Amino acid sequence: MTRYSITMPLANGLARPDQEIYAEADRRLRIAEDLGYDTVFTNEHHFSDYTVCPDTMVFLAWAASRTSRIRLGTSVIVAPWHDPIRLAEQIAMLDVLSHGRVLPGLGRGTAIHEHRNLGVAPEETRERFAETIEVLRIGLSGEPFDYVGPFHRYEGVTVRPRPVRSEIPLIGASTSPASCEILGGMGLGLMLMGLGQAPATTLESLRSWEAALGRSGHERAALEASYHGMAFVADTDEEAYEQVAAFLERSLTVQVKHYQLLDNPWAGVKSYEYQAEQSAKFAQVAEGGLDLASAFCDQQLVGSPETVARRVKAFVAGGIDHMSFYVDWWGAIGVGRIEEQTTRMMQEVIPLVDEVRPASLEDQGVRLAIF
Repeated sequence: MTRYSITMPLANGLARPDQEIYAEADRRLRIAEDLGYDTVFTNEHHFSDYTVCPDTMVFLAWAASRTSRIRLGTSVIVAPWHDPIRLAEQIAMLDVLSHGRVLPGLGRGTAIHEHRNLGVAPEETRERFAETIEVLRIGLSGEPFDYVGPFHRYEGVTVRPRPVRSEIPLIGASTSPASCEILGGMGLGLMLMGLGQAPATTLESLRSWEAALGRSGHERAALEASYHGMAFVADTDEEAYEQVAAFLERSLTVQVKHYQLLDNPWAGVKSYEYQAEQSAKFAQVAEGGLDLASAFCDQQLVGSPETVARRVKAFVAGGIDHMSFYVDWWGAIGVGRIEEQTTRMMQEVIPLVDEVRPASLEDQGVRLAIF
């Protein structure tokens, strides 16, 4: 059965006081839970309006006290920025506080300026990510252990409190087929970030992950593959595209500034070749006079209820187990519209998914590939 969720990054695209973003979070959490969403995800980022949530564990510990059923996910914790044993303790503690509702999604991070300002060499992030996963798997078992890795060393440690569950599923996030292959080889669940990525590329990444799972002896049925995409629904496709076009520049500006996208900070950085390539493509798009709004909407979950349902159905038919919706557009729309979109997606779109034919993903996103 497909899971449907909300991604809530605490973004501040309208440059409001940060306190207002947090003040609105309580009501947004309650609406998502009352509507029946499976999980609420939040994101870790630093130093900008892109996300004003530098600590997902603190936020979700508070969210646990405000909810009773909805799962509490991260999309993501950036693993290289954390001491692995401290992170294991935080995840275990949140599992206890939430009565077993934590769903940790982890990534290696993409913003070069965040890595450097947090004291992490970008060239080391894949190795640091792998080490963190290894320590989390050992530590969350609740048994004492020793560990010697390339970056951390532990002697006779036990993670306390012990988590509620005997096994907490770990999910790895990716935007590229090559990274998905690595995550599959590690036996991790998959979190696909479709923000500006052509849907056909997303499913190519899914296939890379599935193939790697098989080669490494892991069972696909035991793991979850989720897709996180921007969503906006209106009465007609034309209305949806028109409304998104009105705020898309604000939304993209927050992302472009945070990642320094037009400066291509990934050029020449080991293991960030895909991001460098995508950044170069985006710069060409930005200079080429393309109808960016239409191109972006074509490859996201934007349109009438039926159109959005068909696009959701295409991902589900392609093998996605879990769909999560960015309805806040990086804080570029007010909270009233965010709540409206949260409600419309669940009440008007999801009921149609089983009834409609899937959209052809090959027809979407062919004009644009944004990182």
